[in-house]
Amino acid sequence: MSGGFQQVLRIFPHFGITHSRFFIRMAVIQLDGLQPGQLAEITETGRATVTGLIDRMERDGWVERRTDSDDRRTLRVWLSPKAREHQDSFVTLYNEINGSFIRRFSPEARKQLQRLLKKLE
Repeated sequence: MSGGFQQVLRIFPHFGITHSRFFIRMAVIQLDGLQPGQLAEITETGRATVTGLIDRMERDGWVERRTDSDDRRTLRVWLSPKAREHQDSFVTLYNEINGSFIRRFSPEARKQLQRLLKKLE
């Protein structure tokens, strides 16, 4: 791993998060109010794993589970006020992580990667 990427990873403990929790949190930042199953699908993580991650993130004050206003049987995951305070830091960190990966590619390889990713959409 590059030195820059390792520096970024060292920030995780400052926020009391792991790699997995970070990416679940980023999904909630981008799409606040999703159901746990939707988070599992978006992050390509098992439902049971996501439930455990949400449990720990809720316990630590980073997310809140609330019932859906239209269907009280449905729970949704929302950012907590604590997470909203640090939202800009998480987005910056996310961009740094992505940048550390992208910088490994030549400009031509980046274009090729973008073309391939567009085919997946």
